[in-house]
Amino acid sequence: MEVVNEYEGKVVLVTGGAGCIGTNLCRKLGELGAEKVVILDDLSSAYEWNIPRADNISFVHNGYLKRSQIMYSI
Repeated sequence: MEVVNEYEGKVVLVTGGAGCIGTNLCRKLGELGAEKVVILDDLSSAYEWNIPRADNISFVHNGYLKRSQIMYSI
């Protein structure tokens, strides 16, 4: 099993994705072919300028979401 193929065409939700480790993870997931990477972060210990910019990466500024809100983000 190759990691490269594991995320291809998938939608991935990363909580805390605006921090140092999270942004690098999200960037890599996008490069590995994830259809969409959704970053959920309240920016309590991160900055919005640090979030990777790509067509398949989106950001939701919130600390708590209901299931319906998450599905809408995807």
